[in-house]
This record gives sequence, structure tokens and C-alpha cells, in this order.
Amino acid sequence: AFTDAVEAKQVAEQRAKQAEIEQKQKTMETAAAAERAQIEAEAEAAVAKIAATELTDVDITEYKNSEDRNVKRAFRSIVSVQKTATGNYVFEATADGFGTSGEHGASGEKIYFKVSISSEGKIIDLCVTKHGETPSFGGDKLENGYYGEIFIDKDQAGSDGVDFDVIKNGATVTSNGLKKSILYCFIGFTAIEGGAN
Repeated sequence: AFTDAVEAKQVAEQRAKQAEIEQKQKTMETAAAAERAQIEAEAEAAVAKIAATELTDVDITEYKNSEDRNVKRAFRSIVSVQKTATGNYVFEATADGFGTSGEHGASGEKIYFKVSISSEGKIIDLCVTKHGETPSFGGDKLENGYYGEIFIDKDQAGSDGVDFDVIKNGATVTSNGLKKSILYCFIGFTAIEGGAN
């Protein structure tokens, strides 16, 4: 009888522990589901905000044919420009990276990216839309948003001063090509804002 009582107590304790574990798991699952729902709601709100942003195409023909060599060179990389209702700009541009270096194994593809520049002349966001970079030669950095983190909130001088020594390990050509094209976007921004052609 004593053994039966001990066994019964142990079984009861195990069931209580199991019930406690199951309750904790349910609590964690509920919290995770709530967190996922919040993240999804925030993402939907961000997408809605972007979709509601009115963009107007900027005619860049005059800049592509500019008498100013620097402006003309910059607009060889700039594919299109749009202006938001709040005076910010979205530049779609290309950059030469390892893919266009002519090196063995290079894809031959340029880096395509979009950079948003505020009316105050600072980078709001940067995203790569397409590239043919080899992962070990800069492609991994393009895909994980690394460059966006480096350039956000930088103006032209700040972008020009970005030091890639810490990330070069195999990404020198990619890094320098992207930086050069971002600086071209700033030249484009200055030309459009200043009316220079």
C-alpha cells in the first residue's frame, strides 16, 4: 500500500509537471503568435504607406545630355528618378561590380539598386533589386542589406567618406562600384534640385 501511494504521488507530480510544461508552451506559442501578428500588421501598414506614396516621374533627358561632364557621366548610371509628394527622391541606378569586371567567372551583370534621398540630401533607404555578383565577391553583402545599413542617414560627403576596409574581404570591386554609383545619384540629386544641366 505504501509503495502504491508513493507511485501514485510520483505519477501525480509528473502529471503536474507535464501540465505546467504544456501550459508554458501554450503561453509561449500564444506570445509568439501575437508577436507574428504584430509584425505582419506593421509590415502591412508599411506596404500600405509605400503604396499610398505618390511618386512623380522626373524627366531626366536634359541631364543625360548635359554639357556638364560630371552630370552627364552620373546620368549614365541613373536609370530613372521619381519624386515623392514630400520632396524626396527615388533614384534607380546601376553600378559596376565584380560581375562586370571581366574577371574569370564574372556574370557580366551590373548591380541594379534604388536609393531614396531626402529633400535635405540624406539617404533614406538603399536596396539592391538585381545583381549577378558572386556570393563570395560581394553578392552576400548585397543580399543581406549590409550596404543599406552603412549608407542610411549619410549625405554626399558622408557617403564619399564611407570606409570599406572592414568589409572588403572579397567585396572590394562590389563595394567601390556601388559607392561610386551612389555618389552619381547625389550628383543627379544636386543637378535636379539646383536645376543645373
